[in-house]
Amino acid sequence: MMCHEFMSSKYSKGRFERLAAAFNKLGYNALAFDFSGCGESDNDSLTVEKEIDDLKSDISFTKSKGYKKIDLYGHSLGFLVIQN
Repeated sequence: MMCHEFMSSKYSKGRFERLAAAFNKLGYNALAFDFSGCGESDNDSLTVEKEIDDLKSDISFTKSKGYKKIDLYGHSLGFLVIQN
């Protein structure tokens, strides 16, 4: 699961697409998502608390699809979010 930096998106200026391709070559699935208020998500205010809630929701969604092992990658603010 890939968490982008502040005011970015799940594409992270192409960075996450390249990382996802590298993870796929190693046999891992990769999920990049937009935090609320960023990219293709709803228009919302940006707070770390909301981003933590977004991440928890995405982890729940991923588990509901049958994934049992979930690794997290965070870039910049995304790293702060996964620390909480």
